[in-house]
Amino acid sequence: MKRIELLAPAGSYESFQASIEAGADAVYLGGRLFGARAYAANFSDEELLAAIDYARLRNIRLYLTVNTLIKENEMDDLYEALLPLYERGLEAVIVQDLGAVSFIRRNFPDLRIHASTQMSITDTPAIQFLSDSGVSRVVLARELSLAEIHRIRRETDMEIECFVHGAMCYCYSGRCLFSSMLGGRSGNRGRCAQPCRLPYKLKGRQGYYLSLKDMNTLPILPELIESGITSLKIEGRMKKPEYTKGVTAMYRKYIDRYYALREKMTDGRELKWEVTREDLDYLNYTYSRSGSGTGYYNERNGADMISAAKPGYGYAQGSDFQTPRKGELPLQSDEGIGRTRITGTARLKLGQPASLTVSDGVRFASAKGEIVTEAKKHALDEDQISARLRKTGNTPFIFDTLEIPVDPGIYCSVKGLNELRRQALDKLSEQILDAAARKKPDYTPLTQSHTVRLIEPRDFAVTVLTKEQLAEVTRKDWINKVTLEPELWADPDKRETYAEEIRGSAKKLFLALPYILRRETYNKLNNPGNLSMIRNADGILVRNLEELQWMKDIGYHGKIESDAGLYAWNKESRSFLRNAGVGTDTAPFELNRKELPRRGVSGSAMVLYGYQPLMITAQCAEKTADACHKKPGVTFIEDRYHKKFSIRNCCPFCYNIIYNSVSLCLFGDYPELREMDFASFRLDFTTEDAEETGAVLSLFERLRESGEAGKLLRESGLLYTRGHYGRGVE
Repeated sequence: MKRIELLAPAGSYESFQASIEAGADAVYLGGRLFGARAYAANFSDEELLAAIDYARLRNIRLYLTVNTLIKENEMDDLYEALLPLYERGLEAVIVQDLGAVSFIRRNFPDLRIHASTQMSITDTPAIQFLSDSGVSRVVLARELSLAEIHRIRRETDMEIECFVHGAMCYCYSGRCLFSSMLGGRSGNRGRCAQPCRLPYKLKGRQGYYLSLKDMNTLPILPELIESGITSLKIEGRMKKPEYTKGVTAMYRKYIDRYYALREKMTDGRELKWEVTREDLDYLNYTYSRSGSGTGYYNERNGADMISAAKPGYGYAQGSDFQTPRKGELPLQSDEGIGRTRITGTARLKLGQPASLTVSDGVRFASAKGEIVTEAKKHALDEDQISARLRKTGNTPFIFDTLEIPVDPGIYCSVKGLNELRRQALDKLSEQILDAAARKKPDYTPLTQSHTVRLIEPRDFAVTVLTKEQLAEVTRKDWINKVTLEPELWADPDKRETYAEEIRGSAKKLFLALPYILRRETYNKLNNPGNLSMIRNADGILVRNLEELQWMKDIGYHGKIESDAGLYAWNKESRSFLRNAGVGTDTAPFELNRKELPRRGVSGSAMVLYGYQPLMITAQCAEKTADACHKKPGVTFIEDRYHKKFSIRNCCPFCYNIIYNSVSLCLFGDYPELREMDFASFRLDFTTEDAEETGAVLSLFERLRESGEAGKLLRESGLLYTRGHYGRGVE
């Protein structure tokens, strides 16, 4: 049986060594650039190279996080950052940016790519899509259940990695704009300010309603292992080495216990699993945010997953809690953990040089030492020689077996034996590192054009969520494209009416797909009526990788646009989406007026207005506050500055959307934007009623024809933000 991988975090070199000493099979870490934990200590370039060697010699796999979104002017830095690590033998990179996927595949062909959890992979279509794109492992979204993971494992051969311990983001896999829009610190760039850990008022009550409890899956570890996943991932690159060592050691203990129990279960009996209170207390003592649970593995959402009381850190609760002694791990240590087991043969023949041959099972290294002489006083026997040669100390190696044919009555100095061992192990180390080294690859720039020249008039597009909004939109002749949110077009009683209304006003009909696509949503969208709507529409707006693959699976050949959440921060990612069939991408919300032209805007859509979605979450605010009523609607949370954020319950697809407290409005920047080569300008309507919708449309209509945008905006009384168009993010 192939054993599951235990993957530990390392935010510093000290944490890296601690994780290996505690029994990790693999470690993930970040360098100075491109890692989604900008405030971790992270690794210098020299430390990264040393870590690659350190891990390789101990048969530990090392993965580098390259999981931020990458600006156009940073792509050249990516090549320079990865080159020495690639040549040194780096195992794999963990990637979020689609442009980085294609860039790495082209320039570092032997480097394995793991799709970050921030890609929010929720089902097998996206896994197939990424497999076709050269990805070798997928880190699934943390919102999936055990049942879903079991099914995914049956449907794909891709390596699957899942988080099993640590902090949880409130939104799907950390794809969050909350910190970015409120304070300019982008979670997509590793600088999250964690607004989800702050208090909010919900349904008249104050609490920490966006703060999820930490994950601890020791109680369900057998179920996770038996799901067939490849790797168990511990969260925590921002945490101290003591946390890394303690949590890794505890999971090592219980993984080994599982396999030991499983080997004994030869008669089909059910495995009896128990995690001691002492060990659970130890994990809570190491680090806990107001308690813990098993995350989403056995629960879709709910108030018991939330730390509604102030999320503190530290000790477990309960009168029988026993505080562990500082630095103590409640498990037996194994001197072989974090070291490569080797075999050896030493030969000591009278009158000949002493020799030692060592092997890691793949490579062999030999060394010769001083001449073996006849003993004058005390002869060396096999046990004495073995004891001295086995003292591998701080080396990466430990002997499993050591054969020592010895002539009787011989002598070799302690210094000579030590030098013999050192030379043999040094030669083996050199062979191991040489075998992992790679030749410098040629730099291959992007040759495919990322631009699409406009061959038709620019679109003025509007996205609508309600029939009242639609009624206002169809009255405006200057609007030539309407995108229906799925709550409208998937309604079997009204969708034909809505489609006829749009076509009757001489506008193109586009259909937006859901923000999250899990299997139950596929089943809804795959009914004949919905498939007919999709095939007869003028185009589709996709929002995740599942939908891109699904369009292929159903044989769709019409126009495909990608929304802002399918991030296209650079020319590489735009090219990636073009090759995947996307005709028009949507400009990212976090790039500013200087960065957008650098990545190119030809063929892109630009959102000029709308309440931007800060979070898409599997949690349900209604259920947290009261109960799930299974009725779509809008509720609000209020922060400590009395700003109100609307939360839309998307019950047909079982997720919530938290919108910004004020709408994006770039009407004042329209004269500048009009000079750029955007394919379309878009206005998104979400929670607006008919009157508000009409007022916004009329305002833009006047601004298009006026040179006094600032004055008209002030007179309108509209509360708005320019988002990141002026400021951007670091």
